[in-house]
Amino acid sequence: MKIKLGALLLFSFVFVFSMHAAEMGSMPDHVIVPLNQVKWMPSEFPGISMAVMQGDPSKAGEPFTLLFKAPAGFKFAPHFHPTDENVFVLQGKMGLGMGDTMDVSGAEAGVGTYARVSKDAHHYAWSKEGATFSVSAIGPFAITFVNPKDDPRPKKQ
Repeated sequence: MKIKLGALLLFSFVFVFSMHAAEMGSMPDHVIVPLNQVKWMPSEFPGISMAVMQGDPSKAGEPFTLLFKAPAGFKFAPHFHPTDENVFVLQGKMGLGMGDTMDVSGAEAGVGTYARVSKDAHHYAWSKEGATFSVSAIGPFAITFVNPKDDPRPKKQ
């Protein structure tokens, strides 16, 4: 049931977003991708897979939709973005908190939960059981960690 609900939510979200993008002239085709057919790839964050569903997250002013699949026990340290972001939980549960210090004692949001985080707002995420979630926003997509030492990405040489 969770997979069907997640796929339905994803379909609904992609459909509405596709219609908006098509009106803007940036998406020539109607696209439907069931969650179990998403082509995952490694992200720049160890252990987290991702898929670009629509748009180019690096382009300023362009709408995009990303999917992320995070394993059980994942923690994403306090960070912020230069644009507002919209998050939907598609599978599993994940916690979303605000502030400069991570506190994983709060409740985790389940399938179908929507969250919006304003640009430059310091926030963090975690999941005890693992989660698949979408992030949609207007590019450019960038992540700045409140404490640079918390950035898990491989250091550029």
